[in-house]
Amino acid sequence: MPEPQQLRLLDVEERKPAIRPVEYVPPSADVIRRYVSKVCHEFTENEGQDYCDTDFFRGLMNFMQVVVRIQTRHLNRGVKHVQ
Repeated sequence: MPEPQQLRLLDVEERKPAIRPVEYVPPSADVIRRYVSKVCHEFTENEGQDYCDTDFFRGLMNFMQVVVRIQTRHLNRGVKHVQ
């Protein structure tokens, strides 16, 4: 009877498929601008007041850009990996 043979087990790194990090990217300023424009028009139609004036539009636009940057940083800080 032949001698038993010992087979080499795969290292943990060899068994795992390659993983790559996910990086979240915020929408462009143009996409945010179009969204804010739709929101302003919707508010104007529903509330009966003019929400399309420059001050309100700029304020909401700046607010949305800050929120998007914060959320993007938050998501990228806890980066998950996909296979």
